[in-house]
Amino acid sequence: MEGKSWNQITSGGLTVSTKTDCSSCWAESMDPLYKNFFFLTFYRYYETEPFGRNYFENLSFGAIPLRLGKFELLGKSYGACRPDTIPMAVFFTSEYDAGKDKYEVLKSEKNYILLNKLDKATGLVEGEFAATFIRVHKASDSAYPDTIRFQPSSFTAFVGAKE
Repeated sequence: MEGKSWNQITSGGLTVSTKTDCSSCWAESMDPLYKNFFFLTFYRYYETEPFGRNYFENLSFGAIPLRLGKFELLGKSYGACRPDTIPMAVFFTSEYDAGKDKYEVLKSEKNYILLNKLDKATGLVEGEFAATFIRVHKASDSAYPDTIRFQPSSFTAFVGAKE
């Protein structure tokens, strides 16, 4: 984000890491339609004692068709699996378990996720995304900007993996 690596060690020695969660739609057990969609989430966190992982940024994509192609991100931040299955993205900040800032895609910008490699046998998905987000809820003590832009960024994940 903003041209900086998500994983880093701050000047104060705090390690900032990323966790990835890539799963098929939880609703597929209720309706087979959903087995053709997945969601992908990137969490940034730091670790402190005695609390463990403290998540503070989350970038999520949901209702993404599980097939090769480029998909425009149009939806708002509903659940990853919903009846209209419109590809969506959301970015939000938090402090421990309390939500802070919430962002939705800025529809006047090009927002997409591109799947250019997919192996359904292993669950491998690879591709890239680009998205611009506008803040729709601001915490009173927020230091985040009104707009956040992710330039084209590549990703590799495995459907079903949580790390």
